[in-house]
Amino acid sequence: MVSLAQLSAELGQSLHRAIPGQVPGVQLSGVHVSELEDPTAYLEGGELLLTTGIPLGGTAATASAYVRRLAAKGVAALGLGLGEGLDTVPPELAEACAGERLELMVVPDGVPFLDVSRAFWDLAGRSGQADLIASLGTQTALARAAMRPDALP
Repeated sequence: MVSLAQLSAELGQSLHRAIPGQVPGVQLSGVHVSELEDPTAYLEGGELLLTTGIPLGGTAATASAYVRRLAAKGVAALGLGLGEGLDTVPPELAEACAGERLELMVVPDGVPFLDVSRAFWDLAGRSGQADLIASLGTQTALARAAMRPDALP
């Protein structure tokens, strides 16, 4: 699996925390992009959800309700893309995310969401290869042990 910390490290300043500090090691199940007011029907939990902020509606109540729905669904983090409607992180969004313990990340202006998705899948592929190599090593060791003359005991 890929953690939010790994993904952020891989992308550098192209994906960073909205509030300075260490990016948590929360595990991500995927990266999803949505501008729906309520994308939860299309989520399973554990995702980094990317949005340009359209569903936030410009009010504290709308932002708070949006974040509550995401947190209830188990979304791991919200990534806000700046530059297409929002130039900064709205304070009401930062407060709502902090209140629901939903990590808020920033994708700076000019960084395509596709870069974030590609980085996630590249890391996931590397992680999968490492798991496969470890499993093959274990399988080889078991096969060698089974072939020894004293294998039965």
